Amino acid sequence: MNLAPQEYNYRLNEIYKLSSILINDSVEQQNSLNDILKAACTLLDLELGIISVVKENRYTFKEFYSVSNQIFDKNKSINIKYSFCDETLKKDSLLAVNDIAYSDYKTNITHLKNNVNCYIGVPIKFIDGQKGTINFSSSKPKEEAFSVADIDLVNYLGKWVSHYLDRQCYKETLYNKNLELEKLNLELEKKNDDLKNIMQEKNQLLQILVHDLKSPLSNIKMLSYLFQEFATNEESEELINIFNKSIDYVFHLIEQMETLNSVENLPLNVYVEEFNLNNFIEETVKSFKSVAEAKSIKLNQNFKAK
Repeated sequence: MNLAPQEYNYRLNEIYKLSSILINDSVEQQNSLNDILKAACTLLDLELGIISVVKENRYTFKEFYSVSNQIFDKNKSINIKYSFCDETLKKDSLLAVNDIAYSDYKTNITHLKNNVNCYIGVPIKFIDGQKGTINFSSSKPKEEAFSVADIDLVNYLGKWVSHYLDRQCYKETLYNKNLELEKLNLELEKKNDDLKNIMQEKNQLLQILVHDLKSPLSNIKMLSYLFQEFATNEESEELINIFNKSIDYVFHLIEQMETLNSVENLPLNVYVEEFNLNNFIEETVKSFKSVAEAKSIKLNQNFKAK
């Protein structure tokens, strides 16, 4: 094919432009797909280039380039039977027809109604299972069949576009996941702040409770020891002892609450202390003996002191 110098330079420039896009894996410009279609239309000498996505027999324009500045609505889908891509997907491989009027596709509705007389396209498959096509067409038939270079170019573009759109899908999915993660982090921070506030309120309430309990109980304990001097018999003395042990147990619970509050709010210094475990067990069993007998509970104590 003999070309005028000006046309030759123009086509050469499109080849350089297309090559610079295809060899750059990091290219993410918004108009990359449009530039590819434009360059390919020039090299194939066709009027229209389209990248489509097909879902449930609906054909959607992902990107397009038209020499005649024809506009397609990317938000609108059409029935795939009104597109020549229906034949491409049925074949499941590259379809190239230089003159549709003299081919097996001469009765195709797109040829008859939309004046598509020349077509080359290849299916593209996405990682999520969706399908689509990259195709080029013209209202003018080509005098000669598509060359091996034309077919190789369209096949390569199909693979490149498939990887490109998959990468875009991954980026969008990752972006949405990051947004969701940020939202969850904000919710977690808020819940942590709420939990801190609740813990502070609990600690304040516990401090107030311990303080308010200690004062009256101390008075009661002091009075109980005074009443012990007026015990007239063993029965009354035993009752006062039970009363005193109950008060001591309440004080023990208060001390545990204070310890718990300190553990939760202050640095915990661990130290080792020796104590007589046998005596501790005996005193503990004794303190619960009267209460257990009142509830008909028998406490068994069986250990040998070394």
